[in-house]
Amino acid sequence: MGMPDKVGSMNVVRAVASICSLIVCTSFSIDSQQSQTSAQTPTFRVQSSLVLVDVITKDRNSGLPIKDFQKKDFRLFDNRREVPITTFDAGARFDTRPITLWLVVICNESGLPKLGASAEFLGQESLFRPALDHLETHDSVGVAHWCDNGDTQLDLLPTEDRDKAIRELAETLKPIPFEGGTSASDEAGEQAFRKIIRLIIRDAYRRNPKPLPVIVFLHGDHTGQPHGGEYFSVPPSAYEKALDRILMQLHFRYELGFIPPDIDGKRHELRVELTKKAAAEHKGLRLRFRPEYIPVREEPEWAH
Repeated sequence: MGMPDKVGSMNVVRAVASICSLIVCTSFSIDSQQSQTSAQTPTFRVQSSLVLVDVITKDRNSGLPIKDFQKKDFRLFDNRREVPITTFDAGARFDTRPITLWLVVICNESGLPKLGASAEFLGQESLFRPALDHLETHDSVGVAHWCDNGDTQLDLLPTEDRDKAIRELAETLKPIPFEGGTSASDEAGEQAFRKIIRLIIRDAYRRNPKPLPVIVFLHGDHTGQPHGGEYFSVPPSAYEKALDRILMQLHFRYELGFIPPDIDGKRHELRVELTKKAAAEHKGLRLRFRPEYIPVREEPEWAH
């Protein structure tokens, strides 16, 4: 979620902040069009024989997802070899997994100017609340943060209480007595950033049924995090609309399941394509899906 889609300019000005959505889980990583994975791109090992690949579609003209694809419209490749699609679920039929929407911020360091990091969202939390009403019944919301002092925490575990999530987000955005801006704090922040994603993935894996964790980073463009994802640079009045767009894409995604041809513990490249017929009917359509996975016969863990 090549290069990530972008809406608006990333050269933000005062009162404009960035919302970056990053979908990560055992069946979906970031940008479908990446040929290589950066050090920060999460790759997850799988335990079961069935691998799920979540696919988001985006019409070039309308920017909306396509809701009427069928199993026969997709082709799935493992290490450039086509594999049979064993299972097929579609959000339009309401048979995809529930999502856990994580609102994640970098600490509001009291010694830094307001522009940048997540400080610009302080006092604006309620503007996200209307969009949360568009979550499905069994979807949940969590809140988390990471800091340049190395602190990392899941502030609110996934809950279906939308109001509680907004209240916790407001608490998490309050300034902390720390000022970074050094090479040491940058390194600590990098490690804390990696850790927060690990914690979120592990939380999802422990749940039954396992949700699709979706991380929405709230920050200005000065953090340098993360690489990949879909970016929205919008004023506060458009926070609801931007989050709505993220949720709509998620709710109309497709889940393709396949049996890995080799359980070898190595990185496997994933690619999803439309059939020639489907591609001809939807010219310029963008597909987003995770670019790789590692099949192993053990408990899931991070691969770096």
